Amino acid sequence: MTKLVLFVVLTFLVAPVQSKIGGVLEKANADEEALSSEYSQKLLEAQGTFISENVPVCMNKTQTMPTSFTLVMSMSAEGKVSKSWVSDNKPFSKCFQSRAEELFRYTPPKSDLYTAIEFNIN
Repeated sequence: MTKLVLFVVLTFLVAPVQSKIGGVLEKANADEEALSSEYSQKLLEAQGTFISENVPVCMNKTQTMPTSFTLVMSMSAEGKVSKSWVSDNKPFSKCFQSRAEELFRYTPPKSDLYTAIEFNIN
């Protein structure tokens, strides 16, 4: 993993729980906590790659900077996003959600694994 990707992942992983998606965020946190170290590492790598490739795309597409938000995804057994929830309706967040639904890939050890990407921009 490159230093930039690791920096992006570590910078954006902690954010307050938004009440709009609190229940699914709690499920994502529990599912992620239960992953083996191997699957956890693969998830962090997939998230880091996705973040580093898609933050610039959404910034350019929406002409806005990201703000604090959380994206929760349910992953199918095939590694595709089957459902997603985002904590706000701002253009950047909706772009990021849309791109995740289309492009984010992670093959979980079980179907319907929930995972979250949390942005905390100060």
